[in-house]
Amino acid sequence: MSVEESWKKIERWIAQHAPEEAPLPGPCTHADLERLHERLGVRLPEDVARSLLRHNGSGHTAVTPPGFVLYDVEQIAREHGNSPERRFGRDRYGPFDGSLIVPVGGMGDTKLVVNTRTGGMGHWGSRMPYYGPFEDPPPLWRSSFCSLLDNAGHALASPPPWFTRDDGKWQATCVWPHIPGRLIWTDNVPGGLDEWGPKGDETPVEESWENIERWLAQQAPQEDPLPEPCTRADLESLYERIGVRLPDDIERSLLRHDGSGRTDIIPPGFVLYGVEQIAQVYAGSLEYRLEDDLYGRYDSRRIVPIGALNVTKLVVNTRTGRIGEWDIEDAGYRWFEGPLWRCLASVLELVGNALVSPPPWIARTSGDEEWEATDVDLDFPGTLVWTDGDE
Repeated sequence: MSVEESWKKIERWIAQHAPEEAPLPGPCTHADLERLHERLGVRLPEDVARSLLRHNGSGHTAVTPPGFVLYDVEQIAREHGNSPERRFGRDRYGPFDGSLIVPVGGMGDTKLVVNTRTGGMGHWGSRMPYYGPFEDPPPLWRSSFCSLLDNAGHALASPPPWFTRDDGKWQATCVWPHIPGRLIWTDNVPGGLDEWGPKGDETPVEESWENIERWLAQQAPQEDPLPEPCTRADLESLYERIGVRLPDDIERSLLRHDGSGRTDIIPPGFVLYGVEQIAQVYAGSLEYRLEDDLYGRYDSRRIVPIGALNVTKLVVNTRTGRIGEWDIEDAGYRWFEGPLWRCLASVLELVGNALVSPPPWIARTSGDEEWEATDVDLDFPGTLVWTDGDE
């Protein structure tokens, strides 16, 4: 499929299903391309040039999975000029010449790059080695820019659900919570998109908090008072800072308590962050979490830390609501198994039900894993402490 045919399919899908997307940019000119080639010192492959002559980048629209926008000629020149020393520093990892590798798109700190010598596509980050265009042989959909657009165009021209051809790894949707009417590429997780997120049968977040609050008042007099609620204005300010919105159940939790302070609410000992901590930890860890995108199916911009146990962060995938953890030392996400972790509402329901039951207060998480709440811990009496229920 030609670049132009792929763009027609993408344009048609956006017109029909994504009314909230900003219009795609108009074309650049041949003169624009020649000036760009002079600034780069290399010529772009023909398929990249033809794409720019159709649309001078994709603006804010994530045209290719898992969420890359395409750069215009000015962005290409700027990104290529900003990163050569760092890219040259990676040349020692293989037979690469950084001057021939040009960024043509981006997703956070990760750049979509083309090897102008071979036409192969890949991605690169300031803390990563090159990856993608240098596989031998590369996957068909990543063998050229034309193939990359073809993969997206084929998915969007097919009947829904709109799956890509690269083993069905990515699915396009236009009905994502909080950002409907936009083109969003989602992980094709087992069981489909409906496997994660609230089902509607969870105990309301507020009721779960009531159960937790009652236990703390009766059993844990040494705990600091739980934080007051945040405000809607606090949430909107948070969203402006991090660029994504939190699922509804997490919003409702923050509107009940702006985090849990120093109280270990979630076994085996996670505290919940308030809005300011969420913003700070999101910004402070994003650079490192983006490295994980290189090897997996995730877009770290949409994965938000909402709590912590020491250096391990409790995270939520804002696209699915799924709860997991991330550890900078382990360099990867771990998504907890089982329906309990499909959303924060389910987790708070587990904790609330455990604490409202007669003692011993047992919370059964994944599989046979059990955690027992105690208020008579030898080191921290009169506080909520989770202990291994098997010990």
